[in-house]
Amino acid sequence: MLARLERSYSAAPLAALSLLAACDRPAASKPTGVGAPRQASNEAAYHPAPSVEGVVDVNGRVEITGKAQPGVPVGLATPEGRAVATTAGPTGRWRIVLPASSQMRVFGLSMIDGGRAVQSEGYLAVAPDLAAQLRAGAGAIVHGAAAEGPRVLAIDFDGKGGCVVSGVTNAGHAVEVRIDGVRRGAVRANSQGRFALALDEPVTTGAHTIEAVEGEKHAAVTIAVSPGVAPGGPLSAERADGGWRVDWTTPGGGPQTTMLFAPPPAPSTHEASA
Repeated sequence: MLARLERSYSAAPLAALSLLAACDRPAASKPTGVGAPRQASNEAAYHPAPSVEGVVDVNGRVEITGKAQPGVPVGLATPEGRAVATTAGPTGRWRIVLPASSQMRVFGLSMIDGGRAVQSEGYLAVAPDLAAQLRAGAGAIVHGAAAEGPRVLAIDFDGKGGCVVSGVTNAGHAVEVRIDGVRRGAVRANSQGRFALALDEPVTTGAHTIEAVEGEKHAAVTIAVSPGVAPGGPLSAERADGGWRVDWTTPGGGPQTTMLFAPPPAPSTHEASA
């Protein structure tokens, strides 16, 4: 059973997770590179939503980096509507630094492109020991995980027992997923070493051992599957052995539970700037 140690709540509506349209494009900042030709006549053109590429600890603070359209405002917004914004550089790279916190925090990631807010998929959950992208109806993506051998990093399930097991292993290698020792399917990791397998049968309520197997190597976690408690806001998170349990409301209004497990620390060559 997962030990309940700490609980945090967010109590504002999900709509507040979108970056406020008041974060207008700075007058002195103009799009460059591939973003330069955008005009009102082609504002309806499709542009990929902003994405997170890395989350690292820098002297106790949380540095989040990612990719967006070049030259556009990018921001993280809390359920309460507080936003931290920056501007993507000429290549689309952006960087936001958050203060440290002992609680799990949830953010919506957006950019303002052609006067419109473009929301990233899911929500970014940032805890003291891990950061993950929560995705409705899909497996969470835990950032900063080293893809060396199999490791279960996230388990998502809903009230009907639908379940997705996600993790990392060696890039391109096949991973077998077992529940309580029974094989439930296999999947091949992508070029980044990430894998996600949607189980073909529901998981029942109760304690389960979930195992990822690659050849002679294996890694397992034990979780307690139980109906999620309706959060007082978009999300409630409780600290558990090895990670967190997050009960949250998807943009479509359905409940989803995400179990997150801290990845092993990866070697870093990052040097904090003064």
